[in-house]
Amino acid sequence: MTVTAKVRTTQVTNSRTHRAQGKPRARERIAAERAARKRAEARRRLLLAIGAVTAVVAIVATLVTLKLTAAPAHLTAS
Repeated sequence: MTVTAKVRTTQVTNSRTHRAQGKPRARERIAAERAARKRAEARRRLLLAIGAVTAVVAIVATLVTLKLTAAPAHLTAS
């Protein structure tokens, strides 16, 4: 009698443990997609900020270089 009880308990599978080994549930998949979108948006904002700072630094460097390499103005007495 105990042998049949053991057999019956091994035949019953828990759907939660079975599903954990297979593909994720819809809520888990949606949460993973949402997290991926959030990381991508944060990365995009960071790259945009870095690009803007780089552009400003490049413009300032160009203006400073032009000012330093320009010929000095000749003062003439009038």
